[in-house]
Amino acid sequence: MAADIIILSGNPTININAIRNILFVMKDGKKTIAQKIVYSAFDIIKEKSERMRSSRVKAGREREGGRKEGRERRKREKERDRERT
Repeated sequence: MAADIIILSGNPTININAIRNILFVMKDGKKTIAQKIVYSAFDIIKEKSERMRSSRVKAGREREGGRKEGRERRKREKERDRERT
């Protein structure tokens, strides 16, 4: 059984210009080689998405920490204002 693969650097359904950036072409290749190529691409996508997810979670935690510190600071300022009056 023959397999055809074209690997692009982007998603042509979203951006048609991605077709201009063809990275790899396999015509009438072996099915097992095609499977290895496709599954290794899936692994790369999975790793990148996990890295992006972890960086987003980290950024969210940092933002939440900043909000918490801001709330505590405002609370202390209000208490000081009450003591002064």
